[in-house]
Amino acid sequence: MNTSNPAPEPAASALYRAVWRWHFYAGLICLPFLFLMAVTGGLYLFSTEIESIVYRDRLHVNAAGNAPLAPEAIVGHALAAVPGVATRYTPPASATRSAEVGVASDTGTPLTVYVDPYSGRVLGQAARGDTLMEVVKQLHSLAIAGPVANHLVEIVAGWAIVLVVTGTWLWWPRGRRDGVVSVRGRPGLRVWWRDLHAVTGAFAGVAVLFLAVTGMPWSAFWGDKVGK
Repeated sequence: MNTSNPAPEPAASALYRAVWRWHFYAGLICLPFLFLMAVTGGLYLFSTEIESIVYRDRLHVNAAGNAPLAPEAIVGHALAAVPGVATRYTPPASATRSAEVGVASDTGTPLTVYVDPYSGRVLGQAARGDTLMEVVKQLHSLAIAGPVANHLVEIVAGWAIVLVVTGTWLWWPRGRRDGVVSVRGRPGLRVWWRDLHAVTGAFAGVAVLFLAVTGMPWSAFWGDKVGK
């Protein structure tokens, strides 16, 4: 019976396996949050178009033949419907859009009042932060879950940097050409999935790294340090 010790694993192979494990763990940690941020960030890019559909009744008006009312008159109609102090006036973005008046209401709630600029009719109102895109924005930053989640986003950003760095190390050509910028094999084969992941990740990693690093100044811990 052979009682000799097994041969030690080559250093290069051991390093590769260690980096692969770190890459795998970083992916498990980051994936749910990156997916959430990608979806909510994509939605926020089209905030104007989405809100134009969701809040059509208070954002869109019929262009009348007469000239729009003076801003003072529009603010007066808004305050007649919602008593308080006017804090902001946003003129209509186009001939078919409503005017917006920010009001610090007597109840203490900051409101946005939407007014037809032609007739002065109040079309609706919304509390600050009580819009679909504001909820999407808070989901994107996890601010909706409080300060603990803000720190969690920062941790995920750090792991995203680990994910990109380890992924780049695994993708590095090391003298080979196949599977670096092209995908080998046929769809469904293991090598095809491996190359698809590696090639896509190599290019997407640049964007992920950029977003993770540039997002740090708005984080809880590092953002505070950068601000100082």
